[in-house]
Formats: sequence, structure tokens, C-alpha cells
Amino acid sequence: MGYQKKSYKKFVATAATATLVASAIVPVASASFSDVEETHEFATYINTAVEAGYIKGYADGTFGINDNLKRSQVVIIIGRYLEKLGYTSVATTSPWSDVKDAEVIKYGNIVKDAGVFTGYADGTLNGGGFITRENMAIVLDRLAKTVKGTSFADVAKEIDDVKINDLETANADYRDAIQALRDLGISTADNFNPKGNLKRGQFAKFIMNAVEKIDEIAQEAPAFAVESVKALNETAIEVTFGKDVTVTNEELKDVTITLKAGETTLTATYTASSLSDGKAVFNLAEGEKLVDATVYTLASEKLGFAVETLTAKTANAYAATFATDTTAITASLEEELKNNNTERVFKVTAKDQYGEAFTLGSADLSVEGSTINGMPLSSSEITIENDGTVKITRTLVEGDKLAVVVTNKDGNKVLGTSTIEFTVGKAAIAVPTKVAGVKATVNGAVPTTVVAGDVVTLTPDVRDQNNTVIPADVRYVVTAGKELLDTTGDLTSTTTSVDKAASGAVTFTAVKPGTVTIDVYNVKNGAKYTYTVEVGAKKLESITSPASVNGYNNEVLKTTKLTANEGAAFTADMIKFHITDANGNATSDVTVVAKVAEEASTSPSLEKGDIYLEVKTTKAGNYNVTPYVGESFTSAEVVKGQTMTITTELNPIATTIDTITVGDVKVGTPVTKEIVVRNKHNEDITKSVVDAGKVKFEVFKDGAKVNEADYFETLEVKQNATTKKYEVKYTAKEAGEVTVRVFVEGSVAAQSIAVKAEKTELASINLGQDIYDGVVSGDGAFYQIITAKDNKGDVILPANATNWTVTAKAGQAELSAAGGSVVYVKKNENGQWTEATATDAEAVALKVDTKTATDIHALTADKTVTYTVSTTVGNETVTDSINVKVKAQRKAHKVSVTPSSLNLGLGGTTTVKVNVVDQYGKAFAAQPTVTDNQAFNFGAVTESKKGNEVIVGQYEFTATAKDTGAQTIEVGLDGTAIKATVNVNVAPASELVQSIVISGEGVKEGKATVQLKHNTSNAIDLNVIGKDLNNAEVSVNQSEVIWTSSDESVATIAQDGKVTTKEITDGKDKEVTFTADLFGKKYEVKFTVSAKASQLATGTLAIANPSTVDGDKDVEGVQIVLGANNADANVGPIVTDGEIVITFTGVDQYGDVFAPAVISNSLNASIATAVATGDTVKITAVKAGETTVRVTVGAEEILIPVKVTQEAVDAAKGTTY
Repeated sequence: MGYQKKSYKKFVATAATATLVASAIVPVASASFSDVEETHEFATYINTAVEAGYIKGYADGTFGINDNLKRSQVVIIIGRYLEKLGYTSVATTSPWSDVKDAEVIKYGNIVKDAGVFTGYADGTLNGGGFITRENMAIVLDRLAKTVKGTSFADVAKEIDDVKINDLETANADYRDAIQALRDLGISTADNFNPKGNLKRGQFAKFIMNAVEKIDEIAQEAPAFAVESVKALNETAIEVTFGKDVTVTNEELKDVTITLKAGETTLTATYTASSLSDGKAVFNLAEGEKLVDATVYTLASEKLGFAVETLTAKTANAYAATFATDTTAITASLEEELKNNNTERVFKVTAKDQYGEAFTLGSADLSVEGSTINGMPLSSSEITIENDGTVKITRTLVEGDKLAVVVTNKDGNKVLGTSTIEFTVGKAAIAVPTKVAGVKATVNGAVPTTVVAGDVVTLTPDVRDQNNTVIPADVRYVVTAGKELLDTTGDLTSTTTSVDKAASGAVTFTAVKPGTVTIDVYNVKNGAKYTYTVEVGAKKLESITSPASVNGYNNEVLKTTKLTANEGAAFTADMIKFHITDANGNATSDVTVVAKVAEEASTSPSLEKGDIYLEVKTTKAGNYNVTPYVGESFTSAEVVKGQTMTITTELNPIATTIDTITVGDVKVGTPVTKEIVVRNKHNEDITKSVVDAGKVKFEVFKDGAKVNEADYFETLEVKQNATTKKYEVKYTAKEAGEVTVRVFVEGSVAAQSIAVKAEKTELASINLGQDIYDGVVSGDGAFYQIITAKDNKGDVILPANATNWTVTAKAGQAELSAAGGSVVYVKKNENGQWTEATATDAEAVALKVDTKTATDIHALTADKTVTYTVSTTVGNETVTDSINVKVKAQRKAHKVSVTPSSLNLGLGGTTTVKVNVVDQYGKAFAAQPTVTDNQAFNFGAVTESKKGNEVIVGQYEFTATAKDTGAQTIEVGLDGTAIKATVNVNVAPASELVQSIVISGEGVKEGKATVQLKHNTSNAIDLNVIGKDLNNAEVSVNQSEVIWTSSDESVATIAQDGKVTTKEITDGKDKEVTFTADLFGKKYEVKFTVSAKASQLATGTLAIANPSTVDGDKDVEGVQIVLGANNADANVGPIVTDGEIVITFTGVDQYGDVFAPAVISNSLNASIATAVATGDTVKITAVKAGETTVRVTVGAEEILIPVKVTQEAVDAAKGTTY
């Protein structure tokens, strides 16, 4: 991110100030200084400053509240404040010549680098001297400028001055700062006493008030950060913005840069449209030019410069000055004179006209004009090579005066010259005395940084006693970082010492980041040079994720190691995670933490130091975890690992069963109580243990185990169809007391239930309140619950209720076919009563069937029927009656239309929907008809559908306008007076339509949603919708629309809206805009035409016809169940051969249905295998259990839970039953 845009308000309201201090100075716990009373006016400020860590007291427990403040103390206090804000200094030496104290040096470098406290012009601080109040004012003013980019004096310009009586006694340069402190409330004194010494207590108040006010100042920062500036030529400069800066041509319009050098001021203005790849060109004003090698200071209101100076380099660099490291030239030796070998060699180095090192090699060098004792040397006596090697070939005597003139020429033009002088020293044999340095190169060049994988070549620089380069035997020894080296080159992880003759070079390669230290010795005398390099990490390019993991919910799962490309910087704290559920939605149900292995392990396989992941889910399921390094998962620079699948299930080991209390029960009457089985995490695992058949019962009487069938007709666990909870169902067979122990097989989970059963007789039945609404002739069965009670007044489920007698009357007339009977019932999953067996029953009910009973199945008028239910118990008759009003059979009653009124363009077509309801307001199937009207052409009336399902009672037809004016469309039911009308205002579209919008294939809300495939006829079909003054839709005659294409070489559009794309031969995407024009009203949509092959569009991978493969409709999503037939309607396909083939589908980037080539894998292939072929996956049973199959296409994936039964395993193996 670049600099924030400049704020034009000096202050901003803040919810909270910096964390360093409170937003207002409030009392804090006393720092307990013996000389600071809690009631003192400075106590609060002192204590707050101490709490913030800016100020400390003396060792004797005092603060020195009235002591004069020393200049060194100001440096430390301001430095601590800046340090807490993140300011640092790389300097380690003292910033002032008179400062030796380590703490003052540390904070002095910070405040001096920040420009807050500079010291005296002579380079001293005078730290023991006292600071005056006016000096303090200017320091605080600079502090605000440093921290927020604007000074207190600048801020106070917008505030009316508060009078300071003695302001004129202050140094003129300090008056604005003093006035600002008073105007802003940092100082409250009417007499400031500028020349007086500042007290420590006073400064506590000043610094805390200043810090609070600095927090309130809006940041005055330039808009855009500039990384570097360079001269392109005499009249133009190039600006390079920071890598995270986003800037546009429009934002740079008219932006200027001021360049100052001495009395010269130049202005450069942004060159329109020059911005490219984060660089922009600024041209100097007409007539202005940069002077080569001049240093300019940069300033701009909109730009912030990392380096605020520019050295104008407008000419080619050349060697301008010369020097040598050689300290002496020695006289010729007698032996050399005898052998006529008196050569002396040394090298010169160069700097260019900008004062920067210049590599010799191409310069045209000359030593013409060189002299010895004032006598010119001949070309045979002194020569120079282009690399700077100077050779003197003549007799030299101790005391000779040599003047070597080195010149760089361009033809006859002298570009640079220097004279190097020597006094010839005493004759001596040259011997290697020191290793002056080591030159490190990578691929022949000196690198700015060395990164892992670079092959580094080291060449020693050995010097003789005169500092002249001399070949020598050298020894290289790796003293640190050998574990970072690979096994190739001269120096390796195992070969850490090598000798080389004649200053020979060596190579090494570090494969890991870190510090490598190599000592280079002169073998002759042991002189040493230490070469140290910080090997940087390679760019992080790839992350290899651990394998997917399976385990139990709420338990920590460890993965195998997580790695990156070799040599890259990759630490656990860098790693972030993108986590989604099985549907691709972000979730907080998973926590993932990257950790470093403290020791080696085998499960998972890890070595000490490996990075691995600890994963924990709080909700069992399938999750996707993608490790990444970067600012965000979608940022351009992000590096992502492979997506891992985390699959967790509830730990299936039962530990407890919730308490079940039954109490007294009736023999023959079932009792149901919820059962909840839990694991060690207190998770409900009832379903898994029940499905596995692990819930068992034991019955005890008087402490002895007995046969449960002797005491219970039913004793089982079943799932309630409505609540989906699991229940223990008891039906006592005999009276008495027993204990039922329910337990989970193979676990410690158990619960004992005391059951006391008694045998009673039916005493009464109650059919409830009379029914006068809701029962309609011809509709079907209706159930009225019968409440049966025993002789103790308790509700029971009576035996043999289906044998009870039911009679019916209408008034005094007996009805023989009124459809009444007594049945057992239970609730289904929708909470509705359905018939059941006596064993499964939850209640008994009076069943009234209005569909088949001839007395009530086709009533034309309401009829009240009295139903009487009776049975005999001993010598007594138990009976009750209920009146049921059976309403007349349903018939069509009303027709409504949508819309009931509309505007329609002449020739336009609209669709009218018709709804038919009965006399009770329910949808009713009755085909409507449309009355002929010469003003329209009508389409056929058809049933409306939702998908493939017919919507009962809803119909639709089209109407195309042929004549203008106020028209009426009449819809009715043949043979009845039932009708409805649509009022239509038909007018030419040119009168009705105020605006238009394009719709059709691949368009949503007037915007293109798909790409168009090249070289395709009828690629899409577009149409136009009109809008009237109220923005209501107006159907228009599509033949009146004029269509145009912006580029018919890319795509054409026919006047019926059909688009044909042309062939793209260069492989590049093209853009085309289609414009619709309806009587001057226009709308356009831009499409991309692509030659790319079909690819799966994001978010469209799906199972084709999921209902045909879903094995458990009670669970959200598709579940595959490989098992035997099951009569439960919610269990899906019957898998008889132990395998199932699933077909996948999707939509491509062109909006067309697409058969993707999928990849699949089973997360536990020991349970089921998954083999992908084209757009299908075959899942085959291997072993009973549960697993998940992962199906992917690129970044798209679907996770499918798979349950395998033993029957499926046997079927897969060919076993039959």
C-alpha cells in the first residue's frame, strides 16, 4: 500500500489514540516518588509518563521534580517515545563527539536521524547542560513534524493566537513553536519564560500533552511513495513507485517535482500517459536542463521520496580520477640487475565523474607524461593496460621520485587524469604478507545478494609488504555454516578445508539460507581474512502440502510435513490457511496451526525441525484446507499449497448414556424415552452406535438376569420419524418390577432403568371436540385421535382397538358407508398421522375416508355425520361419539390473472398466468379458456411447471398485440360464469418505451455473464425488454429492434437477435459490443469472444441427477450407501453388485452444459475405491465402514460421504444371498 491521500484537516477525532498513552491524561497509580505528592499539579503527568516508559526517577527514589532538565535527559526521553513508535537507527557510533554513555548514544542516534534533536554546530551535545524552555518548544515542534509530517506551528496557523506576554524575549526562530504550544494547550502559561531552564516536572507535563496532541494530528503524508528517481537525460527524469503503490494517470495529472541545487530551482511535471509498470516520466519546464553530476534535492506535495536527493547522471560514465592501493615502489635488487629483470607492477583503480567506482577495462588509458626525478619516462619504460595494470621497466634506485600520470582519453579529448607519486624505497624482495580481501562472484559478476542455490566463486586478494597484489599459496577453511553447503564444489558440507596455489579460486554452494563464514589464510605467514556472507532464501515459489488426514472430531490431528521449494525462506509463523467446508463455504469449525517438530516421530513421519500441522475440528465433517503464504488468499503474490482434505467423524467409543427415567408403566401400553449415547467429548454418538447394532438390553428381576421376552412385548431403540431423535421403546408384558440395563456393546457406557408395570382395564374413550372444518368430501382419509384411559385415569394404548365398533348417522338416518373405522397410527417425518401396526403405534384414531365411502365421497352440500365408537370391557360398554361436518366436494370457484393490467407495445408478446382456486381457496385443476379477441393472437393455454413438475391450478398463455388502444383479454372456465380480465393498453412501442435493456442467454441485469465461443453459429439469442415511465416492463415487437455489432470480424448479430461468432486464428480473446436500438432508445452489452477450449466454470461442478444416487435423503447433500435393499423410502438406490457409477456435470465458460474430465480418490481406499473415467466415477466396496470420495476438476471439488455395508462387500466379491 502506498501513502494515504493527504488530509486537509489538521485534526481528526479518534476512537482511541496510539496504544502508548491514553487519549486524555487521567490519573494512574502513583509511581511512588518520595518528592511527588499525589496532589501536585504535575503528579498525574509524571505518573503517566513513567507508566508509558518515557521517564524514570533517580536511584534514591526521588523524581527530581524541581531539578533542571539536562539536554542528555531530553535525548533519552524523546528517544524512548520514538522507539515505541518503531523508530530505529542503524548507527552504532556516537552521534556527538562529547557523548560516551551507551544509552545516550542509542537514543541520540534515533533522535538525530529523525531530525528532532541535532546538537550544536561543532558536533557536540553538551549533555550535562540544561535545556531552556524555548529550546524545548522547538524540539517538541520538530517531534510533531517527524511523527505526523506537520509541525505544531503549522497546525496552529488555523487557530487564533492566545497572547503570551513575554513572547518577544524569545529567540525569533523559536517564537512560532512557543506560540503553537500555547494555542494548542500544550503550554498553559501566559508568561512562557523562554530563556529559563526547564524543570523535570514541567517537562513531564509538556511531553505528555505533546504526545496527546500528536495523536490528534491527521497524518500529512504525500499521496504516493516513490522508491527511486533517476535522470533519463538533461530534460527528463524517471520516477519508480514503491511496489505496493497503486496510482493512475489521472491521479498523476499536473503533479510536479521541485529540484533544488544551490540557487537553482527546476520544476518537472508529469508527462501524460507515461505511467507504465510502476514508472512515470516527468519533463522539466521549457528551457530548464539538468547539470551533469549535480546533486539536487527533491520535493513534491503528492510524492514521498525514499531518497530525497538526485544525482543528475546525464552523460555516459567515464573514468575521471585514479588511485592505487600500492603504498611503495622498491629499488631494483642486484639479482634483478644481473638478470636484466627490473620490472615493477602495480594496479590503479578509478572513479567516474559522479564519484562512484568505475570498472576499468574499456577506457583508453595512457601514462604519457610520467616522470622519474623530473625526467619523462619513455613508452618502453612505463606502460599501462586497460585494466589499470601499470608496468615500470627500468632500473630504480632508492630515493628516486616517480610521478605516474594516468590519463583517460576519448580521442584527443582528456576525460580524466590523476598523478600518482612514489618515492622509491629500499630494495627488498616482495613477499605475500596479508590477505587484503576476497572477491565473491556469481556467474562472473559481483552479486548484490547471495541466495540459496547460487554457485559462489571466491578469489583472494593477497598483498605484499607494499600492498601490491601478489600471487600466493592460500588456504580456505569453513568455520561456520558448513551444514548449509551442498556436496558439490571445492568447499562442501564434508570438505571444509582446501589449499590453492597462486591465489587460486574456490567455489561453494549453499542450499539453505543462513550465515557462511570462511577464513582465507596466507599460507606463507598465516595472515587471515574472514569472509562472511548471509545467504538469503530463494524466492518462495511452491508449497507442498501434507497428506490429507482423517480422524475424530474435537481431537488434535497431526499431519506429515509441510515443505517449500529448497532454499526458500519458510517458517511456521509465515503460513496461513484458507479453510472451507465441503460446500466451499468459509467456516470457523476448523482450527489449523503450523508447528515445528521438536523431535522425530514415526506417526506421523517427521524429523526434528520439520513443519507440520495440527488440525482440530469442532464439528465432524469434510473440510478443505489450503496452506498459503501471502497477504491474502487471493492476492497476486500468494503462494499456495495443494488443498488438503480434513475428514473427521465423531469418536465412536461410547463412554456414557444420559439418564433415562421411566417410572410406572401400563402393561400393553408402549412407553418411549429418549436415549442419548455420548463419547468422551460429550458428543452425541447415538446414531452410529444404534446403526451399528451396539445398543443392547438386559433385564433383571430381584437381581437375577431374566429373559426379556418374558417381561416385554417390545424392548428396542428406534428413531422417531418426526423428531429424528432416538428413543427406547418399552411395552410391558407382565405386571411387576424389573430393572432394564441398557448398554453399548464393547464399551463402559451403560444405564440402569427401573420399570414398574401394572395391568389395568380400559375405562373410557374420548373422540375429542366435534369437527366442523377441514374435512372435505372426496379428499381422502382423515384421522381423529382417540384418547383411551384405564380404570386409574391414565392414558393407555389399548389392545385390539381395530376390533372396536364404529357406527354413523346423519341426523336420525343410519349410514352404512360413511367410511369410519378405528386404526393404530404413528407420526411420520412431517408430523402427520399415518396408519401403523399395533407394535409401532403411538395412538389409536378414528379414520374417516371421504374418498371411498359412498355416503360421503361426492357431496354437493355439507353433511354432518355423527360417528360413534364403542367396545365392550367385561360387562361394560365403553363408547363416545363425535360430530364431523363433511363439506361439499371441491369445485372451481374463482379465476385470477397475472398481470391484471399492463402496457404492451404493438406487436409485442406477453405471458399471462392464470390461477384457479376452489370454494375453499385451494388450488384447483380446471383448464381455463381465452375468449377470442381480434386485437390479439393467443398461444395455447398450458399447465405451468416448476422444473418438470406441474403446478396444480396454474396455467399460462401468450398474447401478441395486433391493434392499438385499450383492450381486454377475458379468461374463464367453460360452462361457468367464472372469469377474469386483463386490461391491456396497446400502443406503438415508440410511444410507450422510455428506455430498453438487453436480456436473453448469457445476460443478467443487462450485463454479460458468459464468454462466447468463437466460430459458432447461433452462439446466443438476445432480445430487448422495454421500460415505461414508471420503469415497468413493456413487451415489444422484437422485429422492430435494430441490432448492430461493434466488430463484425469478431461477431455478427442478426435482426432477430441471434449472434454468430467468427473464427479467431491468433488465439487471442476479442471483445465485441452488441447495441440494440428501438426507436432511438439504445442499450449495449459487451461480450468477450474466446478461442479457448471449454473449461469448467467456477462453482458449477455437480453430480448429474443427484436424487438417483443419494443413499440417505435424511442427511443434507448426497450420501452414497453401498448396501442391501432397504424398505425405507429415504434410502436411495439399491446397490446389488457392490459398486455404483456416478456421473458429473458442469457448465463451461460459455454457459453451455459441460461434461468435465474428473479426478477422484478415496480418502480410505481400504473401505472403498474410486476410479474416474471421463465424467464418471465408479465407487466399489472393499470393506464395511465409512469413507469419503474426493472428486476434483482443477480447483473445483466435491466430497462425497460413502457408507459400505457387509452385503455390498460380499456383492462386490460375487457372494449372493
